[in-house]
Amino acid sequence: MATKASNIGDLNKLREDGVEIDKKIYSEQRSHILLVNGDHYSKANWKWLDNVRQNTTIDNDQKIRLTRNHMNRIHKTYVNKILSMAPDTHIDPQNEKELKDQKAAELAGIVWKNIKYRGKFKDRVHKFASSYCSIGEVFVEAQWDWDKGDFKRTEPILNEAGEQVGEQSLRSGELLWKEIFGFNVWRAKSAMSLDDSPFIGVDEMVATKDLEKYAKDDQKKNFIQSNGKSTYLVFDDSGYKESKDQVLVSKVYYRPCMEYPQGYFVMFTTGGVLEEAELPAGLFPIKYCLFDEVPTHPRGRSAFKQLKPYQVEINRVGSKMAEHQITLGDDKLVMSNGGKMQAGGQLNGVRGITVTGQAPMLIPGRTGEQYLGYADSIIKELYDVAMIAEELDVQGAAGQVDPYALLLTSSRWKTRFAINVEKFERFLVELSELSLDLYRHFVEEDTIIRDVGSGNRVNLVEFKNQDKMNYAINISPGSEDIETRVGKKLALDRYIQYAGANMQKEDLGKFLRLDPYLNKEQMFQDYTMDYDNAVNDILQMDRGETPVMNPYKYTDASYAVKKFSQRMGQGDFQFLPPQAQQAYQYVLNEYQAFLQQKVVNESALNAQFIPSGGAMVRADLWIQDPTKPDKQMRASFPYEALAWLKDRLDKQGMTQEALMQQREAVISDVAERFKNAVPPNEQTSPAAVYKARLQAGKGQ
Repeated sequence: MATKASNIGDLNKLREDGVEIDKKIYSEQRSHILLVNGDHYSKANWKWLDNVRQNTTIDNDQKIRLTRNHMNRIHKTYVNKILSMAPDTHIDPQNEKELKDQKAAELAGIVWKNIKYRGKFKDRVHKFASSYCSIGEVFVEAQWDWDKGDFKRTEPILNEAGEQVGEQSLRSGELLWKEIFGFNVWRAKSAMSLDDSPFIGVDEMVATKDLEKYAKDDQKKNFIQSNGKSTYLVFDDSGYKESKDQVLVSKVYYRPCMEYPQGYFVMFTTGGVLEEAELPAGLFPIKYCLFDEVPTHPRGRSAFKQLKPYQVEINRVGSKMAEHQITLGDDKLVMSNGGKMQAGGQLNGVRGITVTGQAPMLIPGRTGEQYLGYADSIIKELYDVAMIAEELDVQGAAGQVDPYALLLTSSRWKTRFAINVEKFERFLVELSELSLDLYRHFVEEDTIIRDVGSGNRVNLVEFKNQDKMNYAINISPGSEDIETRVGKKLALDRYIQYAGANMQKEDLGKFLRLDPYLNKEQMFQDYTMDYDNAVNDILQMDRGETPVMNPYKYTDASYAVKKFSQRMGQGDFQFLPPQAQQAYQYVLNEYQAFLQQKVVNESALNAQFIPSGGAMVRADLWIQDPTKPDKQMRASFPYEALAWLKDRLDKQGMTQEALMQQREAVISDVAERFKNAVPPNEQTSPAAVYKARLQAGKGQ
């Protein structure tokens, strides 16, 4: 625990001590950046180079400095390997059997995916990995910026009297990740590690005009005035340069402790304090990762500290070879004193030379090849020390690759970078946790609905009110490299191959949702629809709420009955509030009623079902011919349908004999009515009699 500096003098002394103790580390880190970029010989105009171009000679007091840079290649190899094994994080439930943890992890995963997309998190991770390998440290500050995000609405600005003096645009806000280079970070002088330091200090060059929002009075305005005269020495990838109209701003972040339970933040210049306040939500906003750690020093070291001597020697040998080529490169003739040489005759392809006196001696030029073997041995040793010699020599195998052999090869390479990759993974996990905590603290409900979707609106409380003491979610490193995807794909394919025939469609849908290549919600929505509805209903009832119920919510009401009764049989159900237990019982009874009604309806439908099998049998029933509307044809019925009709009539007591008697009585009655209705001259004609019988049959 450290006491917060109370005045600007104490703050300046705090910064001065922190910067002074790590000055050597800062120098190394800046040197490594120049080394990776090939700018460690940064003189733009070399006098010897002009001489070489013009006269191919150099003075004795000049030195050739050439760069045969291998650091950039090694740096990219390190970064690519780290990114291939730990590029991202995903969210898993801490307890996979707890439905509440599952839903909380699902919602947090959706939110985290949208945060990463809007903040271009993948690009940020690439830069983090680059600094991690080159500088040896990566520091990131997570911030919530209300000036970012989507426009929401315009609100009036009121003065002290309540009068409107203007308007302001409100936005949804956005989570930002700001990288801080290691040579701009300072710590407590007595700290043995960064974790032990009660605070982390950060230096930053800020334009004067950008600090005006912090100058709320005339005194603070004086703190940020550079007067256009003060200059600061600023380091970038090309070296040092002077910067005007900027002010050095220092920020101190105190960790939460007994004296400051929420932590504390102070921003100041050398002239005075610009702003100070407690940390938002008591969250320490800086996360960091160290490449190599020395037990006696709290700062990180880059691998280039060990590789730099080899690179320096390679450059020296290359410069020496160039020196030999320039000074001794051309062939030379040595002639005796008084000897002469002049051009002779010429033939096609032949040039003659006439020599007077003793024949000259030829001294061939030098290319510096005597140093080549030594240079190659230094380069080989450099890659051996960097532990990437074999990997750079690996050539892609032609033809088809066994996926299991690919996994074994990948695991062998990963062991070499395991320590550094695990550190970077922990860093990404901690940054993800911090980002979600800040997002949960600042974000408004309408923005959460946009992220998780309106279908999860009833479960917003599962995300917004997560209690970290319950460990509802667990953020674990996730790899998107091809080896991990192939491994997951092989495992899923094997399970589906042997067990897919015995799976319900809901279970198969959950397996397909886990496929690393398919994982598309719309493709398998029909398979997982009942599962998603059941999860939402269970979470609502756990909170004592009654979900919306209807017989068409589930494809099969028996699935809802199974899921709800299964939840009621779990060990922690008895500890739910009485209101929640009553909600379960009520909803279960309703869906059991839906299921019973469905059985009754199906039974009634089956009772009226008429079979349609067997051969077609013609009946004495004349209907209109569908192919020839102006003609009639005898109707045809399936044999099983007629047999079923006879059986039903027999059960109703209407046997064939009773039907015949009824039919004769009906025909006689119809004929009598027809006789009374038809004119006398048409009663006895054969056509009239046939027509009367036909109509009588249709009536029956």
